[in-house]
Amino acid sequence: MLGVLLAATIGYVVGALRVGQIPPNSGPNVVNSCYTVWVEGSYYYAQNGSTGSIDFSGTNFTQLFQEALDAMPGGGGIIHLKPGDYEGWITIDRDGVILEGASANTPSGLPDDPPVYLKGTVLKVTRPSMDAIPIQGQRNGVQIRDLGIWFTQNRTGYGITDDADQDYHLSY
Repeated sequence: MLGVLLAATIGYVVGALRVGQIPPNSGPNVVNSCYTVWVEGSYYYAQNGSTGSIDFSGTNFTQLFQEALDAMPGGGGIIHLKPGDYEGWITIDRDGVILEGASANTPSGLPDDPPVYLKGTVLKVTRPSMDAIPIQGQRNGVQIRDLGIWFTQNRTGYGITDDADQDYHLSY
């Protein structure tokens, strides 16, 4: 298994957003986030940062993330992933998206060879040759920070990719 630690920032910061009420037992919502996402067992939840309601839930992280992304305001905003393993991949196909985890690190006490797993907020890609975070089209204001990418297959895709066939490339 191959683990890749990622702490990258792409783009410029987008303005702050409102924070709403938090339902009991859902844990703290993250300040300024449009959506706070977490995993319990094999079930994923997306809590709306303005209303405090759980707008999306299910067992397919890729689908849940896309639903939260599509529901964000026109100017974009923050999607915060709490610590946990998120199985799937993320496609960013709009401007102003800030994707942030709560941190990612390798377990302590490992020898110098690559880690076999990551801790913290981890995007776990289990499909061979799949890119973890493809960015489609010419996008502005996209940031990705404080999360790890863990490829569980020997034939991996790329961590973060751009729309190279359209001659768009990552910068900043």
